[in-house]
Order: sequence, then C-alpha cells, then structure tokens
Amino acid sequence: MRAHYPKSSDARLTNVNTAERLAIMRIAFRAGTRGRRSLCDDAETDCVRPLSARVLPASHFPREEIDGGGARPPRVSRGDICPLPLRSWAFRPYSDAMLNNHTVDDQKRAAAEAALEYVKPGMRLGLGTGSTAEHFVRALAARVKAELKLTTVATSERTATLARELGFAVADLNTVRHLDLTVDGADEIGPGLTLIKGGGGALLREKIVASASDRMVVIADAAKLVDTLGRFPLPVEITRFGWQVTMERIAEAAARAGCSQNLMRLRGGEAHPFTTDGGNYIADCAAETIPDPERLAHALEGIPGVVGHGLFVAIASVALVGTQSGVKTVELPRRSR
Repeated sequence: MRAHYPKSSDARLTNVNTAERLAIMRIAFRAGTRGRRSLCDDAETDCVRPLSARVLPASHFPREEIDGGGARPPRVSRGDICPLPLRSWAFRPYSDAMLNNHTVDDQKRAAAEAALEYVKPGMRLGLGTGSTAEHFVRALAARVKAELKLTTVATSERTATLARELGFAVADLNTVRHLDLTVDGADEIGPGLTLIKGGGGALLREKIVASASDRMVVIADAAKLVDTLGRFPLPVEITRFGWQVTMERIAEAAARAGCSQNLMRLRGGEAHPFTTDGGNYIADCAAETIPDPERLAHALEGIPGVVGHGLFVAIASVALVGTQSGVKTVELPRRSR
C-alpha cells in the first residue's frame, strides 16, 4: 500500500497518532531508507537476510557500507515510498519484532558495552569491523579518555579511521605481533561459537587479528544466534585473477560439504565489484545450511584463488549476545597458547 506524506522539508511526525506512527516506522524500515543502515542484520553486518532457499536477487546479499561497518539494505527511490526528506524523520527505523522492547541496535549496543569488562589497562587490543564493533569502539573511547592506556590494532581501514578520530593509538600488527584480546561482531553465531563473519568485507584481516589474540570476544544481537550456520551468505575473499573459476570451485566445495544450496554471487556485481582493503574480491555463497563448518572451511582453504573465508572455527571463546531481557554470555573453555 502506498503511503502519502507531506512533501515539505519542515514536516515532522508530531501530528499523527500512535498507530500511524508505527505504520510509518514499518514502511521506512522495509523500504531501506537512504542513508540509514539496516538494523536487521553485521552483517556483523547489517544486511537483508534471505528468507528461503531460492535463487537470491542481488539485494539479498551484503553490500559494503559499503559494513566496513554493516551493509546497507537495497536502496529505493525515495519518491516511490515516501517523499518526506530524510532529515525530517524524527525516529530510528524499527523492525516489527523489536517494537515492543529493545531495538536490534539497542541489543548491539548493550553487547558492546558488556564487552568493556574484558578490557584491562595496558592491553594490546584488536578492534573489529562492523556496526556492533563500532558501538564497542565508541563505548571504549570514553574509558580511553579516562586514562585507560591501550595499544590497538584495527581489522579494517574504516575501523582504524574511527579509532584515530576517537583518540586511540592504532598500531600495526607487524609491530605489536601478539594481542591479548580482540572484540568483534559476527553475522551468525552457531553451536560451539562457530561463526560466519565478513559481511563488511574485512574477513581476512579480522581472522588474522583474531588468530593473533589470546582471546576473541564476539558481540552481537539476538538474531545472530542460530542453530545451524548458513542462512547468512558466506563471504569468501578471492583473487581478481580467475575469479569466475574460483567461484565455481567454491560452489563445488559447498555441495560436497553437504550445504543445502550453493548459489554464488560476486559482491557488487561484475560492473562494480566490491574490493577489500587487500585489493581482492568477495564471493558470497548462499549455502542456506552448513552442516559441517569445519569440513567446508578445510575445503575452501584448499582452493587456489581463495585468500580467506568467513568461517571462524575454534577461534572465538566468548559471545556476548544482546537480548530484549539483557546480555547473554556464551563461553567456551579458554584456549591456551
């Protein structure tokens, strides 16, 4: 149903009743209002998630933030749904599931703030990439200003820029060598704290930094907890040379690993492919279900042309998950080095 709103740039949502207000919020959320990040994801990323096992249009796959800090939903023509200028919207968009209590963004922020308890003075700290990780960086900034001394390593250029703007000293991993802790988001959290990451395109650096850390703490909203990985398209970082051949090999590996589907898409499309900080492409594999993440991870690592993949197996040790009733902690025995 088409909604009609005032076209004046001075319009405000002050003369509508509650039912109308909620209806407008839902329409704005579904439309993917320009300039806003989707709150339904990350990806770690904030992207529109596929709802069934089928051929997925481009709009169902993560777009870069195009999540160095969360992917955007598909853009629409502003006039198609709502001609009201963006600056006159006096609210954040809500999903239907979150209108009663906390929004997804509230859950992300709560998880990020809970992660502050794991940060101790003098730590060498890895800073993740994505909308949830950015909440953590901003929350941590207040403690840094209060004389909490840290050495940080960023997992993306986007995070490094934000950290420097907030007053962090950002070091190179080659200089630091070893980290005490990394705090990062995730697109999906499965059994045993297996993860899908990379909706923001920083999966390779995220894995390098996390693997160089004594401990990885994952922060996410409740929607990221899943019984089986795969609903979120698995990002795989690949070389530009021979990318089509590499994508075919990835699809074959997904089929052999028992995934319920293996639809591939080059992120950004052939005309304007997304390029990672390392200069590579991202292939998104819509697997729907990944029954054996370790098996698939091993298969992907054996494909020439695959630089890295978004399956994090036996890397995370703690997950802090924001829910409507508080922050849930999922913890595995601490791994030794």
